Amino acid sequence: MVTKAIVRHINDSGTRCIVRMPLFETASSTAPVEAEALVNITPGFYLNLCVNDIVLVTFEENALEKPII
Repeated sequence: MVTKAIVRHINDSGTRCIVRMPLFETASSTAPVEAEALVNITPGFYLNLCVNDIVLVTFEENALEKPII
């Protein structure tokens, strides 16, 4: 599965970030659905993620607790 997510926080090394996934939120929930995502960067490319960027997220082993950007 692939879904959109919003970057909320990026760690200092740039290898992980907190993302909010609106697809999994419901009208009755008050808390955002957030998870720590692994950032997949091709060697030689510059990490240009910023807070509030919209990214595509997929899930390792189809587990919602293992998102990968």
